[in-house]
Amino acid sequence: MRSGDIPFKFDLTDLLGRARRQVAGRIGDVTLNLPFISIAVSPKDRERQVAREIVLRLRDRRVLSAWECCDGCIDNALTSLKEIRQLIVDKEVELAELQDGPLFLLLDAMATGIRQFMTFEELLRRDEDAPPHPRFGEFHRPPDVRQAYFDGLEILRGHLSRCLGQIAVIAGMPAPSDGIIENYQGPWQLEAYTEPPKLMAPQVADAAMIVRIEIPAHLSAADKAAFVTFVASAGEVDPDTLPGLVDRAAALVMLLEGDAIIGTAAIKTPFPAHRQGEFDKAAIPQQAAAFPLELGWIVVHPDHRRQGHARTLVAAAVEAASNSGLYATTKTDQMRPILEENGFIVQGEPYKSVLNPNVMLTLFGRPQPT
Repeated sequence: MRSGDIPFKFDLTDLLGRARRQVAGRIGDVTLNLPFISIAVSPKDRERQVAREIVLRLRDRRVLSAWECCDGCIDNALTSLKEIRQLIVDKEVELAELQDGPLFLLLDAMATGIRQFMTFEELLRRDEDAPPHPRFGEFHRPPDVRQAYFDGLEILRGHLSRCLGQIAVIAGMPAPSDGIIENYQGPWQLEAYTEPPKLMAPQVADAAMIVRIEIPAHLSAADKAAFVTFVASAGEVDPDTLPGLVDRAAALVMLLEGDAIIGTAAIKTPFPAHRQGEFDKAAIPQQAAAFPLELGWIVVHPDHRRQGHARTLVAAAVEAASNSGLYATTKTDQMRPILEENGFIVQGEPYKSVLNPNVMLTLFGRPQPT
């Protein structure tokens, strides 16, 4: 009964926007993967407890793995999905004080998927009291309608399986994070989702150049590799660890001339120990929590320097994370006025660079807007 067709697309635009606002700007020790976006979170003990219960109660539900064959199977599956939706609602009520947490977000993703599938199914449904179909006898849904239902259920199963995989990550359970239901594992099936709007790019003075702002999940493998290669060419980062750090970033900024990258910047999601270390060295360890994201990887091609491009890149990156506290470090006097123009102020005391003890670094912070 599986054709592989995608009869409708899930629309998680509002939910993904909420993730960016509520979660993406926070420091975290667990990384969750959603369609088109990855976020770093720190689940509460209560969230871990409820997450474990949800996984245990749902991972063996027949509707998430069984193959339907007739209208009776379809009706049973719809009843089971309504029961799952009610369980989700009950757990959201339990988490009422943690509505801005990652588990509530994933439960909303599951509930949204079920609701949108139910809406799709309603469009397919015929009256159950209708007389036998003249061609299909006892089936009150003709074959083309049943096949559309089966195809829709397939993508819903994949959606719920991957949501449960991420819930298992919150719970700290040894389950596949890319889906806990057999036959419904692997990367998110992005073609089954409406792609959310991309981050808006500011205008640049030179019409031949454009600023492109993306979250890592939106970039093709080739574009991501080009970004990594360009940043690494400046010789300021470890090329071996850079690809993984790029995947963790909240936003990547590229200044393009045609198809060529001539400048980069990023809003990085630093590991907790790294971020705390910077503030420790600046002698203000207590301030670290106020600045969860880092502005960095500001690189301009040598042939295009002293043309104001660093200012353009920094402004674009800051705009992409306008609702979050940001920090940045610099060793150059040229960067200081650019940072100050974008709301950054000096934090703590200058300190020696680990990579080059002869270089002094200055820590800047831009507080989260109130």
